[in-house]
Amino acid sequence: QFVENQNAEYASVNTGDFAQGGEYQLGECIRMDSSWTNPKLSLGGKVYPILMVNMLVARKSGFWKYNIVWPMLILVQCSFAAFAVDVDALHDRCSVTLTVLLTIVALKYVVAEKLPDIDYATLIDHFNIGCMLLQMLIIVENTLAKVVLLVNRKPDPESIIATAVVENEIETCGETCQMINDNVEAHEWYVGFAIV
Repeated sequence: QFVENQNAEYASVNTGDFAQGGEYQLGECIRMDSSWTNPKLSLGGKVYPILMVNMLVARKSGFWKYNIVWPMLILVQCSFAAFAVDVDALHDRCSVTLTVLLTIVALKYVVAEKLPDIDYATLIDHFNIGCMLLQMLIIVENTLAKVVLLVNRKPDPESIIATAVVENEIETCGETCQMINDNVEAHEWYVGFAIV
């Protein structure tokens, strides 16, 4: 049977020696409940006293800010460098964002190892998913920008002439090729005159 504490020296719980004090913040209040074990769970049919100590414990955020959130924000900002790459170079633009996306996924696995296996999403899970969705939107934007560029692109005069020359159709190309050829020759003459 539990006996009430008669010594004032032991009337409190010392939280200063908490082994995981760097990771968790202990609450101020402690609730202690006493009960008895079930005699059916004992081989001898005996009853034992149980003391349940309940305390509010919160995870400190410093580790998560400096090791997960800030690096993730820096990675997401790096993915905006894809907008500095020419729209024609879709593979280069996507390589930037896909590399960042893979890094975020790898960091997600590191975070998952640090968290307990729970049935709901934590705030850090929502943050990671938000970063991944932003990467996906950037990849979709890069693809749409390339598609819009291809749809609205006018034929390049030099590529028309080059194709006609390669296919030996400069004479059969007609008036369009002749007009483009005259413009290109005039432009080349002007550039040549400016260089001399």
